[in-house]
Amino acid sequence: MSEDKGKQHHGKGHGRKHEDHEEHEEHVNHEAWVIPYADMLTLLMAMFLVLWATGRVDEQKFAAVANALASEFGENLPFPGGNGVLENGAVSDGTPIDFGLDAARAIKAEQALVSLEQQQEAVASEKQTFQGIAENLESELKQAGIGDNVSFRQEKRGLVVTIVTDQVLFLSGDASLEAGGTVILDQVVDALKKIDNQVLIEGHTDSRPISNGRFPSNWELSTARATKVLRYFVDNKGFPANRIAASGYGETRPVADNNTVAGQSKNRRVELVVLSSTE
Repeated sequence: MSEDKGKQHHGKGHGRKHEDHEEHEEHVNHEAWVIPYADMLTLLMAMFLVLWATGRVDEQKFAAVANALASEFGENLPFPGGNGVLENGAVSDGTPIDFGLDAARAIKAEQALVSLEQQQEAVASEKQTFQGIAENLESELKQAGIGDNVSFRQEKRGLVVTIVTDQVLFLSGDASLEAGGTVILDQVVDALKKIDNQVLIEGHTDSRPISNGRFPSNWELSTARATKVLRYFVDNKGFPANRIAASGYGETRPVADNNTVAGQSKNRRVELVVLSSTE
């Protein structure tokens, strides 16, 4: 009797274990490997992009990669489920993972780098063009014996050609072009007509006040001089009117000390700014 009870008891225990085992198997997620695998692919993609970027580009390009990835991934992982790598080990809501998004993000990051490379190549090419213009003009003006009145510099906005106005382009307090000044302008405008960049003509004066019947202040004088150069370029030399503009700054942008005669002479100038097309 006791033996039968023991067998009966043993049978019940074995059945319970079997039921527990079946119940445990029902909760096993056989796709738990998908999240760590997907996270690993994402990290590898990011790592190779960064390695490729740092191997070929400078800090600016590295920032472009970082920004491209950040704009795509944001603060969350690109896959549904937990908020961190390997969290819970499975997709919480059962949403299928779209591995195609990875490729799209990688393409966008690469496109950002290509675009930046193209922009930098354009900037470098334009700087080289500006340098060639400056060197050629400098050589021609020196041969003509008027090179000392013109200087060149490159800024972020473009190439700046500075022409001293004092007894070169204009007489003191006047806005009528001198004959010697037109010789300089002829050389400059011929070079500028060969490129498509916009040109801004800026007039500047020293700090000494002026007040006469024609020019109530240095604002009017500097603007009149800049406009005079513009009209010469357009009316006399056929420079495209839609590529040129003029402005006057009076004494507000000095490049030298106005307390000295030499400084005042440097501040009386007209600047031709060949604007960069890449900015």
